[in-house]
Amino acid sequence: MSSAKTRWQVYILGIVSCLSCCAYADSYAQYGATIDKAFYELAAGQTAEALTGLEENAELFAGDVEYETLLAIALLENKQYDKAQLALRGLALQLGEPDDANVKHRVLRIYSALWVARDAEALELPLSPEFYGDMDYGQRLNINFNRRLLGLPYIGAVMQWKAFDWPSRLHPVDQAQFKPKPKPKTLAPAADVLAISPGAALALERDVDLSALIVKAKQQLASAQPAEAFATLQPYEFEGAGDVEFDYVMGTAAVDAGAADEAIFILSRVLNQKPNHAGARLELARAYYANGDYEDSKEQFETVLQQSPPPKAKALSERYLVAINDQLANKLKSFIPYVEARVGHDSNANGATSAEQPFSGINGVSSSIQGLTLNQQSLETPSAFLAFAGGAAYSNQFKPRYFFRAGGQLEARSNERASFVNTQAAKGFANFEYRQGNKVLGAGLDASHSYVGGDFSANAAGLSVFGGKELATNWVGNAQLRVALQRYENDQESKDSTDYTLAVSATRQWGGPNRLAATYGLILQDVNAKTDVNSKQVYGAQASFNFVAFDSTLFTISAVGIQADFDAPIVGTDDRTDRSYLLGFGLTRFSGFDPNLKWLFNLDATLTDSTLALYDSDGVKASVGVRYDFR
Repeated sequence: MSSAKTRWQVYILGIVSCLSCCAYADSYAQYGATIDKAFYELAAGQTAEALTGLEENAELFAGDVEYETLLAIALLENKQYDKAQLALRGLALQLGEPDDANVKHRVLRIYSALWVARDAEALELPLSPEFYGDMDYGQRLNINFNRRLLGLPYIGAVMQWKAFDWPSRLHPVDQAQFKPKPKPKTLAPAADVLAISPGAALALERDVDLSALIVKAKQQLASAQPAEAFATLQPYEFEGAGDVEFDYVMGTAAVDAGAADEAIFILSRVLNQKPNHAGARLELARAYYANGDYEDSKEQFETVLQQSPPPKAKALSERYLVAINDQLANKLKSFIPYVEARVGHDSNANGATSAEQPFSGINGVSSSIQGLTLNQQSLETPSAFLAFAGGAAYSNQFKPRYFFRAGGQLEARSNERASFVNTQAAKGFANFEYRQGNKVLGAGLDASHSYVGGDFSANAAGLSVFGGKELATNWVGNAQLRVALQRYENDQESKDSTDYTLAVSATRQWGGPNRLAATYGLILQDVNAKTDVNSKQVYGAQASFNFVAFDSTLFTISAVGIQADFDAPIVGTDDRTDRSYLLGFGLTRFSGFDPNLKWLFNLDATLTDSTLALYDSDGVKASVGVRYDFR
């Protein structure tokens, strides 16, 4: 037998050897046989058989301390943590006399085992560790019980509890501490025995009258004091969790007090035990509605109507369903046209070099070419500009978890001193998405048609596949693979290319009113043009930060760095490599008069450093503007 199993046997022996048998004489033999059989099956590792035998005698021996203790251990061993929690709660309610202190010590040890066992599930923390670190073990046990009933992950660190050193972990004493001891005179644990679960210890030390608390909370609800009713019951949730009446009253108070998240957890406990509890289902539906979960709310209200509710409950459900259908109609399908206008100044409107003789000093280039001077249109030109854009975005959730999104935009920019680079473009996209929880998969098409200086410039069309999921607490990862065709005007056909682009990013979000988010990403691109001079490999990295200030202003800071390695030089023998950098700052201010109206400000600085001076450039662009969404 393994050392771990030996320790487990000793642990069980320590728990059950001191408990007294209190059965009636006519059932004493069956009682003894059931207890002995379960004891030896647990000691031999036959946990499923032990649980089956104990559950078969539930009606006969329910309420007996020794039986309930073994049942809790068997449930724990079979990973039925929700039932184990209820069994332990039942034991705790029986421990009201000083003589029960020894039993209490053992119940606390099983509570501790339950906590460690849940850690062994090795599931991710749903929130930050600091959030749960401030709680005592009793609170965390109760939260895990709630999450179990809803099928959510447990909280806690990874720990293999079956191979755990129980004596040194649960109590800082040796194996002898598991042997019977004289009963203390008080309910407090013995000084040399420290329970690992202080929350459980506090709960068992309190003499709680749940019935009186429930009556008081009902009176407060009847007096339109839901917050007070919720405050009355909340401190005793550890003791009351699992009691149908307690959970129903507390859940109702939570809904009316605006604590929708808590209400969902609490009311789900009621329905887990009594699926036909129409009152709890009605309150759960209201909690979902308050939380914005309209699909779940609709499902619960429809179930209430199927249960032939009283007239008032029926009328309430029907009113909510009308409101929900309106909300879902707006949520599932939307069409939003918009217009945008900007005015600004660009220190390098045509993105050109400031070097008048860019080929000077290049090895292998004739002196006649090195002496060429660029014309004015090929040199850096500062200019004021006006920019306009208009378009529409469409979204439709045509099936649960399935979305279709599409959009199009017409845009134009007019440069006061550089009309030869005035631009016009038409762009459009269409995506299909599948979303489930924190995961998204999708594919889409995009296309554009552009003009420069009044003449056709290029066509582009791309196919993308993308996906995203939650990587860890507050971290979301995204990836996109895009294949695009670029086709240029006739005299630029050598630039025609097929582009392959892979982009990955990770976003970290923080809570709080500022809603700070940071995104980090990498980009890899291979441009296969008709000529090696225009073919290149691109590597890039970017970081951006978003945060909200003054309640209605969104700030964005972004930095991008890209290196492009070309397959062949244009002239001479030097390979061409371009390194480009961008630093941007953006501000979006939402109007206090109309939330669809937004004020815009952008400031961007760019720098390109190339091994060929013809492609060196730098510039600063600033603009202010306005956007209106016709919702």
